[in-house]
Amino acid sequence: METNSLFVALGLLLFGSAEDKATPSISNETYITSTNNNCKVFNPYPQENESITWSGDCVNGYANGKGTLQWYENGKKSDVFIGKLKNGKQISYGKCIWSSGNIYEGNWLNGMPHGKGKKTWVENYVYEGDYLNGKRTGKGKMTKANGSVYQGSWLNGKPHGYGKSTLVKNDNLIDYWKRKNQGHWQGDFYIIQGIFNKGKLEIECSSPTECKKKQANQK
Repeated sequence: METNSLFVALGLLLFGSAEDKATPSISNETYITSTNNNCKVFNPYPQENESITWSGDCVNGYANGKGTLQWYENGKKSDVFIGKLKNGKQISYGKCIWSSGNIYEGNWLNGMPHGKGKKTWVENYVYEGDYLNGKRTGKGKMTKANGSVYQGSWLNGKPHGYGKSTLVKNDNLIDYWKRKNQGHWQGDFYIIQGIFNKGKLEIECSSPTECKKKQANQK
């Protein structure tokens, strides 16, 4: 299940606030049993009044192989996963469509996005890149509905490491960066580029090489 409060976070600090849920503890794994064939499925975020159906095979009581995993809230259809499960967990490649209209398509591990994937929010935010245990971590590109883009390194759902943000005219984040005396105009775009630390611009620089030099001079 997803929370829609993430869209407030997505607009802050250059797409940088957390939108991915906390990674569940493996030692506290919980499962839910399908109502149509008694198959167990990993449930990382248990909710009240939820249920599931599974269209694929069961092996030793757990959902296995290709199929459709349909979630319900109070008996009404909500999220749906189409792909492959092993021992009740999403693995390999699959597609999830949340009840909010958000879509993730890509690689999975232990019931969470992991590896390469693409997530599209109903508000037309799009992220394409790396995931680690359900969070944007690695290299990736986030595009806002208005055409503004951040491309670079991520850690736990936030820009972290070298990256570049290209904001279109009238993007409401431009005033924020101007107040911080960060960024500059390049033609019709406002550019924020350099080394990010948990979503905040720590070192402003125009290339990885320049960033390394500035980092060395700060030591």
